[in-house]
Amino acid sequence: MKITIKFFYVIVISLLSVFQLIYVYDCFGQKSQTREELDVGPIDNEILFDLINKSNKDFHLILIYTDWCEPCTPELHRIDSAFSSISNMEIYYIYPDKISYKELVVKYLRKNEIDSRTFILSDKYKGNVKKRFVRFRDEICENCDEILGFPSVVLLNKEYEVVYKHTGKNDLSEIIEIIR
Repeated sequence: MKITIKFFYVIVISLLSVFQLIYVYDCFGQKSQTREELDVGPIDNEILFDLINKSNKDFHLILIYTDWCEPCTPELHRIDSAFSSISNMEIYYIYPDKISYKELVVKYLRKNEIDSRTFILSDKYKGNVKKRFVRFRDEICENCDEILGFPSVVLLNKEYEVVYKHTGKNDLSEIIEIIR
């Protein structure tokens, strides 16, 4: 009988170890959140610059999009698939509407199977989407007046210098050349 109880304990401990390894991989081994856990946090220029300061990445790609912009969804997927494995660049997806639309954004991300980290402009920004977008853009990007639509991309280096900016479908090869 003692052998059976010892055998039982060995099996239980082994199973617990396997489940623990699976849990650790789940928490740390994936590149992004699962759609069930997706969180959309508020952002403004100060939060963005703080994230950049704390980052060890050399480049920071900011993609500003809306759910009603037809070319935005494919662009989010293109950028994610092209750059998610690049180790010296952080990507920030930013939705320029009000924080009260958070659930709408989460629903859009789930529907379109976008699991990447996403932010929504904080209540610091007032007015309609265009006014909010323009104010945020002007705070993070000098001489970016021509960036006035969706999707918009701004690539900053660690010193907050704009090294690439564009509205619409991006030339991904040009961004790759810059970050290499």
